[in-house]
Amino acid sequence: MEDTLRTYDITTMLIEEDDASIRTLIQEHGGKIISSQPTVKVNLAYPIKKRTTAFMAVFLATFLPDTLHGFGKALIMSEHVLRALVLQADTVSTQPEKRAVEKEPVYTRGKKEGFLSNEALEQKIEELT
Repeated sequence: MEDTLRTYDITTMLIEEDDASIRTLIQEHGGKIISSQPTVKVNLAYPIKKRTTAFMAVFLATFLPDTLHGFGKALIMSEHVLRALVLQADTVSTQPEKRAVEKEPVYTRGKKEGFLSNEALEQKIEELT
C-alpha cells in the first residue's frame, strides 16, 4: 500500500454547468483539489447520449494511488458526467530546459560527388535538349 500523494489531471464533460458534484466526489474519495479551471460550454465532435454540447470542467487534484481506482469508477457512474479522463499530471521541473544543439541540415553539409550545382544542372539540361 502506497502512502504518497500523487497529482492527477481530471477532465470531465458534464451535462450541467454546475461542477459541485465532481468537487464533492473528489473530496469523498480522499482527494484534495489544487486548482480548477472555469467550466466552459463546448460543442462535441460527435453526439454523446444524444447531446451535442457539454460543459467541460478541469481539475488538478491529489489522491493516494490506492483510492484513485474507486474515484474513477464513481466518476464514470455519475449521472452528471458524459465523459471523464483522469491522467497523472507531469511533474514540473524548476530546471531550465536543455535544448539540443541544432545541427546543420544534411543537404548543406559539404558537397558530395554526384551532386551538381544549379549552374551545372542547367548546363546538363541544355545539353540533353
